[in-house]
Formats: sequence, C-alpha cells, structure tokens
Amino acid sequence: MNDRIQHLILVASFLISGNGVLAQKVLLKGEEIAFIAPEISPDGMYVAITSKGYTGLWTIRTDGYNLRQFSSVRGAGYIKRWSPDSKWILYRENTDGKQELKIGETYTRNVSSISIPMRKFEDVRWIDNDKLYLRSGGKITYLRSGLNVQSNKKNQTIVYTDSEKIYLESPGKKSTDIIDPVLGVQYFDPALSPDGRMLAFEILGGNLQVYELNTFQLHDLGRGGNPGWSPDGKKIVYQITLDDGHSVISSDLYLINFDGTDKLQLTKTQDVHEMRPSFYPKGNRIIYDTDLLGEIRTIKVPVK
Repeated sequence: MNDRIQHLILVASFLISGNGVLAQKVLLKGEEIAFIAPEISPDGMYVAITSKGYTGLWTIRTDGYNLRQFSSVRGAGYIKRWSPDSKWILYRENTDGKQELKIGETYTRNVSSISIPMRKFEDVRWIDNDKLYLRSGGKITYLRSGLNVQSNKKNQTIVYTDSEKIYLESPGKKSTDIIDPVLGVQYFDPALSPDGRMLAFEILGGNLQVYELNTFQLHDLGRGGNPGWSPDGKKIVYQITLDDGHSVISSDLYLINFDGTDKLQLTKTQDVHEMRPSFYPKGNRIIYDTDLLGEIRTIKVPVK
C-alpha cells in the first residue's frame, strides 16, 4: 500500500446508531476513495473490496487492520473470488485489449498471472481445490491454478443469467440446467442457496423471488434486490433501493425468511445508501457498503 493510499484510509471501529434500526459498525472508511462491494473470505478473516467503477482491488482483515492493495486497474474489482482456503484471491484485469487472470496471495500480497486460452472471459470460479472454471460466451473451460489449495467443497454448482433465463452449471455434469420460473421476464442477481435447493433472483421492474428447485414453489418477497443467503439457507439479506431515474436516492437493508415471512428492516438512514449485503460465514453478522459514501460497514444479525 503506497503512502497516498495510507493517508486516505481511516480504519474505524465505532458504532453508528442515528436513525438506524440497528447499530452499524464501520469497518473501513475512505476519505477520497469510495469503497464498495465487499466479499468476505470463507474463513471469515478477510474482506476483498473495490472502489467506485470497480476500480482496483484491496483486502482488509475483518478486525479493520492490514489493508493491502493488489490492483489499481479499472474493472479489477468486478470479479473477485476467494479460494476455498482463503489464502488466495482471483481477479480479472483488462490490459492492452485483453483480459488477464491474476491470483493474489492474501498474506504476502504477491501477485501472479495464469495463462488462459481466451482473450475475454465472463466469470471465473474455484470449484475443486485448485481447479478453476472459466466461462466465455457460453463456452466452459477448466484450468488448474497450480496452487496447493485445500477444500472440503467439491464441484459446486454455479449460477448465472443472460437476463432471459437462469443457468445452473455443475462441474462434471455434461448438461446445463436451464431455469425459467417466471415466463416473459428479465432476471437479475440470481443467488443459489448454500444447500443448492433454492434460487433467489430479482425480476426487472418486479419483485425479489425465491424458487424452490425440488418443489417448483415460488415465493414473492416483495420489492428488493442483491439477495444474499444466510449460511443455513433459511434467511435472505437484501436491499430496497429507490432512484430518480439517474441516481440512487435511498437504499436500506432488510432481512427476511426464504418464504417471505418475518420481514425485518435492518437500516433506516436518510443520507446513507446501504447496498450489496452478504453474510459472514458464521451467519452472525452482515457486511455491506454505503455506496458513494465510501464506507464498509457491518451489522449484527438480530437474534429472536
């Protein structure tokens, strides 16, 4: 981390109540950098973040210390994937008209490149220890990272959408499952539950939905977007955002059961736009950003 970045960052650990329904804890505050899109590591020890425009990539410990920058390239923070053992982070950089796959080591900040057989790719995932999944234009390619990655999870199902349909890719399975639970709509932000039995997604111009893949039951959760599943697959954290057609004018976080019951508002702020939430691996806290305010915050999950 260079001196300028060091000067710009204020690592904070204080609670904000104000008009909030629950007290929010500030993990990271950028004075000139608007940090967004936090993604927590599987072991719950680190958070990967980017800034406005998905420019650059950093990691920081969940105790608010040890901020490290891996990239300053615009778009580098759009795709960032933790290895199953949390020791490495995958990301994509656009350089000289082509895309490069980079791997950063969490503890040392060392960065290396992986040769890929395509100029552009849409997604990359860790799927089985050091095995990588890449997708480009519907074509799937598998690579080895060459790293000693340890994982108990194998062949995880990958979900994505082209807006018209939702696709479930299972590595090792020749066919792709195509899901279209609500005919004639456009899908956004599909998220598969941890047990792979339910699918949350947003409908353009419509509501947040949960679709049970085994029973074909559909649950309408009302207005909302950016769904994130709790580790036990029982609850979803999401945002309700309003805009004026050009910019966001309000955004707050909510918690709800997968079937649409027990909706709970987590934040209620006038000048802060809480967005892009996700659960900690243990399910006890939620992490999110405050859009252009530049702060990464956390909030405790209420216990009934």
